[in-house]
Amino acid sequence: SFPNCSYISDYAFYGCENISSINFPKCSYIGSYAFNNCINITIASFPSCTFIGSYAFGICRNLLSLYLLGSSVVSLYSTDVFKSTPMSVIIGGVYGSIYVPASLYNSYIIATNWSIYSSRIVSV
Repeated sequence: SFPNCSYISDYAFYGCENISSINFPKCSYIGSYAFNNCINITIASFPSCTFIGSYAFGICRNLLSLYLLGSSVVSLYSTDVFKSTPMSVIIGGVYGSIYVPASLYNSYIIATNWSIYSSRIVSV
């Protein structure tokens, strides 16, 4: 948990295999490849996030739950943010879920670069 972090730079946690869950309550920016190849992350929470960079969660093969519960739709740099994760392909027989506020659900499923993940988006 990083309670005061507001910005995660490119490659910040790249390949950190010992991370299993992450919570960044004040983080608004996740850089490109920030958590790429963090193969043991299962759950991530970013309630203040406004931007996620390219391949930020790529190859996070165990990422099953991502919480983006902010007051606006998070901007994705591209559709490759969740490349080779349970958000984009079945891994081990399961898909992952992206949890968003119910008030933003419809906006997420049609938003640029989010529509590809529309079947993974869940309103809470």
